[in-house]
Amino acid sequence: MAKLYGLGNYILSELMTKLIMDKDFNKLVYYKYEDDIFSQPDLDNPFVQLKDQIFKNRRPVKILTEEDVCIFAHLDDIRNYEAKSKKIKTVWIDISFLVHNNLSQTNHGLREIALISAIEKVVERGVFQSSLGAVEVERIRALNGVPYEWNGYSVVIKCDGFTEPYVEYEV
Repeated sequence: MAKLYGLGNYILSELMTKLIMDKDFNKLVYYKYEDDIFSQPDLDNPFVQLKDQIFKNRRPVKILTEEDVCIFAHLDDIRNYEAKSKKIKTVWIDISFLVHNNLSQTNHGLREIALISAIEKVVERGVFQSSLGAVEVERIRALNGVPYEWNGYSVVIKCDGFTEPYVEYEV
């Protein structure tokens, strides 16, 4: 097995794993046309079932020609921000998503706001091995320039960690 290299990869991988494993998040992404999303069955294998909807990239790697929900995550920035040591860096991960207008309205309100809330819950309640202290949602912003029939948002996550990982993960 290969080992992840670099703090950004550790944090991105850990964050995406926690999101995919979260039942609320994965149901909001997977179930598109059901009235009551949260009463649907749990996903048996979310990593396989969501592989065509979640991407580690700056944008979806597929052309969006049909109604869908797409999540894409990437490293936004990494630098020595507030720490006094060069071995501690702050990493920003951008979790963005697109939701087709026809899939936006649910029995639970707007899917986009529900996705933002699910991401916030995972980030704020989660314990991240590759971070120092709390991982937090720093800002949420609407995506500009998306086609009219799509809604998009970006959730920026901020995390501090050691540049030399103290725990090695295998993928």
